[in-house]
Amino acid sequence: MPGDPSPETPTPQPAASRWQGKRLGKFRLLSLLGRGAMAKVFLAEDTTLKRQVALKVLPVDETDEPQKAKARQFVREARAAAKLVHPHIVNVLEIDRANGIVFIAMDLAEGGDAKALIRTAGAVPPGRACDLAADAAEALAFAHRAGVVHRDVKPGNLMLTRAGRGKLVDFGLADAGDPNDPHRLPDGVIGTPAYMAPEVARGEPATAASDQYSLAATLFHFLTGRPLFPGRDIRSILQQHIRDEPPDLDALCPGLPPALIDLVDTALAKDPADRHAGLDEVARALRGFAVALGPAAAGSSASAVAPVSAESRPRRVRRAAWMSAGAGALALGIGAGVVVLGPGTPPSPPDSPAPQADAEPPRGEASGTPESPREIPPEAPQQPITPTTLTPADTEALLALAVADGEAVVVGTVERAHLSNSGKTFMLKFAGHRRDHLQAVWRPEHFDAMADAFGGTRGETLAGQTLRVTGPVTRSFGHPQIVVTDPTQIEILTD
Repeated sequence: MPGDPSPETPTPQPAASRWQGKRLGKFRLLSLLGRGAMAKVFLAEDTTLKRQVALKVLPVDETDEPQKAKARQFVREARAAAKLVHPHIVNVLEIDRANGIVFIAMDLAEGGDAKALIRTAGAVPPGRACDLAADAAEALAFAHRAGVVHRDVKPGNLMLTRAGRGKLVDFGLADAGDPNDPHRLPDGVIGTPAYMAPEVARGEPATAASDQYSLAATLFHFLTGRPLFPGRDIRSILQQHIRDEPPDLDALCPGLPPALIDLVDTALAKDPADRHAGLDEVARALRGFAVALGPAAAGSSASAVAPVSAESRPRRVRRAAWMSAGAGALALGIGAGVVVLGPGTPPSPPDSPAPQADAEPPRGEASGTPESPREIPPEAPQQPITPTTLTPADTEALLALAVADGEAVVVGTVERAHLSNSGKTFMLKFAGHRRDHLQAVWRPEHFDAMADAFGGTRGETLAGQTLRVTGPVTRSFGHPQIVVTDPTQIEILTD
């Protein structure tokens, strides 16, 4: 028939159809799900157990040394992921070889990946974004405890289940932290430029703090619908990660809680030492934001939850309202509001409602007549809080004061006095500071007063001084801090 292809020149087939229907061991390939730089991923059927899986396949020519090196890295990926059994990490079922092809069978995440979610819907609602980022943070914290650094955290490597939960995938670039591993990880820049930490962009080794930065860049993309540093040229994107401050998240996504913006900005710090101490605290904070910002992901019981107004919060919660929301390990919906409790804090009984001025007085049960007026004894005078003198490194004692609504006198030498990445907080970090040590901070409404008292734009001259700082202790993402609202809270001890 005219137009029919001759037998000598068969019609080329798409790559997916050439694989479709093939068997690899007990797996039958059904359709192409995606492709990466090294391998393809197929929807496949386990013909023994009669279930569908994701099958990642890599053809290997044993006479080609570069292909053999890829195969070794492929096996490393499977082994790194297989030792990480976690609800938010895609489970590796097996690895095998057949017909010159190495393949990894994994649990199927039927919701696609978060990259497709952003491409389809644009910016992700804040509650949903925090929930997905918390899933990834918990998975990464677990991997870090096992000595595994992912090194390629991005939306495309966060798969979604049918219920809408996130599962981290693709440990092909992971550093398994195994001194007996003969495989030498490649030097230089490793990962995806749009989500790469500054130190990695400079060619330094990736660490757990680098994964934290990449996760924050991913969350930024979720919240805004745009990458942290857009651009088509890889070199310019890397340079932006190295030298440019992140865009103002508050301007791009108005209405976010200031503490959520601080969380993202801290995780995006250029210096890894200035980021959060670990992702466990970040994950707990993100869970709190997901509840407060709802509706949360599908399948979650937390939906459409609003924070209580500042006027109705107890004093300690009011003083660190969003900090507590971020660190909230427990959130209890009460009416239209939510009460958020920090880790290990027992719930207090709700305050009795104040009687309204025109309310009818209570009646006696037997007679039905008004009860006789009772004399209310005067309240005992409130005892002043005696501040406890501590050093910035007395973390446990300071956190105990935060829980007890206490005050502290902290004596220490300031190592750095600087503005936070968000520009919304001025921070004092003390000598020998670790992320879990105390910080003293003040907000923009106090910048002028602090500058007038201590010089500098906001108090920068306090760097290098030995100070006595007095004030109530709060928690910020599990770390103690004193919020300064008056210059009299700071006394310079340096001669």
